[in-house]
Amino acid sequence: MWTDQLLRRITTQPAPDNKAPTLLVYAANLLGRLKRIEPMILVWWSFALSILCSSAIRMTNMSSGFSYYVLVVAGSGGCAWFWLLSRMLFRRRKDWRPRMFAVVPVAIVFEALAALMIPVGPAGIAGEAGRVFGNAASMICVTAIVFIYKEVLQGYHRLRCSAERHFRVMFVAGFSLVVGIAILWLSGAGDGSVAATWKSALLTTCAILTVAGSRVVVWYRFRNPLQQALSHETDKDTVEGLVRRIQKAIGNDDLLTTVNLKVADFADQLGEQEYKITRCITNHLQFRNFNHFLNSHRIDRAKHIFQNPETRHLTISTVAYDCGFNSLGPFNRAFKEFTGMTPREFRQQQPVG
Repeated sequence: MWTDQLLRRITTQPAPDNKAPTLLVYAANLLGRLKRIEPMILVWWSFALSILCSSAIRMTNMSSGFSYYVLVVAGSGGCAWFWLLSRMLFRRRKDWRPRMFAVVPVAIVFEALAALMIPVGPAGIAGEAGRVFGNAASMICVTAIVFIYKEVLQGYHRLRCSAERHFRVMFVAGFSLVVGIAILWLSGAGDGSVAATWKSALLTTCAILTVAGSRVVVWYRFRNPLQQALSHETDKDTVEGLVRRIQKAIGNDDLLTTVNLKVADFADQLGEQEYKITRCITNHLQFRNFNHFLNSHRIDRAKHIFQNPETRHLTISTVAYDCGFNSLGPFNRAFKEFTGMTPREFRQQQPVG
C-alpha cells in the first residue's frame, strides 16, 4: 500500500539537527492511526457526519456564509455513503474494490452544486444549472437506494445461516421504514398538510434513527462477520446432511410429480448450487444422473399405486401422468428398467382382493 511506503519513508528519515518532529512526522502518525481503523468504521463516521450536517442546515435554516458552505459539502452524499456502507456490510472483504469508493465524491459534487446553485434563483444559466444538478442529485439518490436493496437481497435465497437471513430482513424493514417516511411521504408534501407540518421533526427523527440503526448494524457485523455467516456449517451442510435433504425433498409428492422437473429447479428448491446436487446424486447416491434418480422415485410411487387395491381401477396412463411423466412411452421404458417388466405385467402379478 502507498500509505505503508509513505510511513516508512517518513519515519526512517532522521530529524535535521535533532530538532523537534516535523509536520511530516505528525502526518505520518495520523496516517498510521487512520490505517489501524477499520474501513467500515470510517465509512460509518462519514455517513453519520453527512446526516448530522444536513440536519443542522435544516434545523438552523442557514442559507449563506462560510459555515453554510462547509455544512452543505459535508452534508452531501448521504445516500451514496449509505450505499457504500451496505456494500461493505454484505460483501466479503476480498470483494471490496477501490473503484467503489469513487462513487461517493461524484454524488457529493452533484448534491453540493445543486444545493448551492438553487438559491441563485430560477432565472438565467445558474438557475438552469441548479435545476439540472438537482435532478441529477435526485437520480443518484434514487439509484443508491435501489442498489442498497440489491446489496442486501442479492443471494438471499442461498443463505443457509438463519441468523444472517433474519439480520437482512430486519435491515430491509428498518431501511424501508425510513425511505417510506422521508421520501414517499414527506418529499413534496404540500403546504398545510400533516406531512408538511411535521416535516422537520420527522426528518430529524429519521436522521437520528438512521445514524443509530446503522451503528447497531455495523456493531452486529463486527460480531458476526459475513464470511463466518456464509461459511456457517451445520449438519445439513455436510455430505450426509445434503443426502438427507435430497431424500427428504424427493419424498415431497408435489415436487416429485412436477412435470419436466430439472436439476436446476430441484437445486433451487434446496437452496443449493446445481453442481453440488448433481455430485451428491452421482457420487453418494450412486445414480447415473438426476433423471435416473428422479425416475427411480417416480417408479417406486407407481409401484405403490399398482399394489394398492383402492387404486386398481386407474389406467396405466393415468398412473404415469400422476407420477410426473408427460407421456406413456418414457414411463413404460423407465418402469421396465427398474422392475424388469412392463407396468401391465407388474399389475397382473398383484394379488386380487
